[in-house]
Amino acid sequence: MEKYLGDLIHQLGCARSIQETIKDRIRKLKTTCDEIIKTSESPWMGSLRNSETPFKLFEARVIPSLLNNSESWIDIQNGHIKDLQDFQDEFIRRVLHLPGQTTKAIINWDIGMMPMKWRIAGKKLQYMRKIQLKEDDNITKRALQQEVETGTKGLAHECMVLANELGLQNVMHGNTSKELIKRTIAKKIKEEAWNAMEDSKKVRDRLTFNPEDNNYIKCLSLPLTRVWFRYRARAIPKVKGNHKQSHSDMSCNLCTSKEEMSQEHLEICEGTEHERRGLDMGTWRGLLDFWRRMMKKLGATVT
Repeated sequence: MEKYLGDLIHQLGCARSIQETIKDRIRKLKTTCDEIIKTSESPWMGSLRNSETPFKLFEARVIPSLLNNSESWIDIQNGHIKDLQDFQDEFIRRVLHLPGQTTKAIINWDIGMMPMKWRIAGKKLQYMRKIQLKEDDNITKRALQQEVETGTKGLAHECMVLANELGLQNVMHGNTSKELIKRTIAKKIKEEAWNAMEDSKKVRDRLTFNPEDNNYIKCLSLPLTRVWFRYRARAIPKVKGNHKQSHSDMSCNLCTSKEEMSQEHLEICEGTEHERRGLDMGTWRGLLDFWRRMMKKLGATVT
């Protein structure tokens, strides 16, 4: 195995080379992720009044290094994409202090970071577009055209498969614009995220209920974003209804009603009347303040 132009080249072929390259880059970038999280948790970051900083830093410092040359990753497999996606998902969970079993559908829907599959697909399609604009005697363009003529399953084949999936014209014609590729991928990502939310029994009702038009990350500090995201994902700790497999007795510990201890019940429970004081529970801000208080109460009183 040798390193060439930033990628590890393995004697066992493309797939193994991609695997080793991803593994090596993830190992090196873990320290960068730690630095980003520490920076985002600094007290002075609270003055920005939003929670976008860690995700923007991830896009600026991690993604370019992680996916460098990814347009040349021929024969990339689902396992490779899963390793990359798991790395990104783990970063989001660490930023928001989420448990590993948090529903992925709402992570993708609320945070809105581009899935690794479509990051790489976009780079390949954009690279193909640029090559097709070159002169006919360009060696790379000639190699790609030869792939098509001989039926070789290389970059050209992968781009045509991606273009068909996205409903784009054949990218080998060279008349697909940069902006069209971006818009089409963004539309596909939103469609997949919407379908995943609809398929999730736990969070499907959160599709139509978001503060500030689904932009709460842009208007809440990181500590408040963590509370609100847990509420939306039904991931408030120590609420039995959020972790049904861990409890045999689902009755509420804070009242005598014997009703299931769910987030919805706690919002009207007689045992949480003190936490509702002075709040308008019909507004998202009132709910946020309620659950900020409740997380402290549950952490102190529920066993």
